[in-house]
Amino acid sequence: MTDPVKELKNFLIGLLVLFSIVLAILWIIAVVYLFVQILHNNFPNARDALELGFFLVNIVVLPLGLVALVIARGHARELENTRQGSVYMTIVDKWNSTALVNSRAKILNLYYEYNQKKQENLSEVVNVTDAEYISAFVYNLGKNNKLLEHREYVNILYFFEDLGILSRKGYIRTDDVYNFMGENITVLVGFLIPYIGMERNRESVTRPRDPDILALYANALHLYNGAKAYAPQFHREELPKLG
Repeated sequence: MTDPVKELKNFLIGLLVLFSIVLAILWIIAVVYLFVQILHNNFPNARDALELGFFLVNIVVLPLGLVALVIARGHARELENTRQGSVYMTIVDKWNSTALVNSRAKILNLYYEYNQKKQENLSEVVNVTDAEYISAFVYNLGKNNKLLEHREYVNILYFFEDLGILSRKGYIRTDDVYNFMGENITVLVGFLIPYIGMERNRESVTRPRDPDILALYANALHLYNGAKAYAPQFHREELPKLG
């Protein structure tokens, strides 16, 4: 795969070389004409030639510079779109990977389990929200050192944490992320918000009053808050009429 940044750099270097060649040719023409006038002892015309040379350089250099700028911006935009497309395809591949599909399924299975228990009026779900039920289950897996199983559940949270970094740093367009998986972000991260609170509380025991505790899953929460605010702008389509 080609490097868009390297392509743009090489393109701009090529434009700079072309620009320098044109400028050098204009200067050579002006200097040759100036010496010809001097050799013929035509000093007034020599001065006029020098002024003409400067004039020619100025009227050619400015348009060339503007054209180079426009071409470079267009090329940079195309390369940026190519880079973005490559990043999005990588995100799609990751989203559809076995690990993340399995993680989403496990979280949703806990949600269905909670609803089933809620319908049966079981005491363990009385006064407990779906997010609290799911988060407590996941947190206890880690607490009881069932680390591999615990990892299967929180893989989706790690994914959103990484995606949040890319979004917050501007490497991907945030509105594209929200349109692509905004509802998944609000639902899945929403289920695990109490879990994030439990993890932060656990860390605060060993690191009391440490402000860096708030950095734990901060990027996933950044995505969640942004997706909630962006929800009214999600792209929607009516079902077409058949027949």
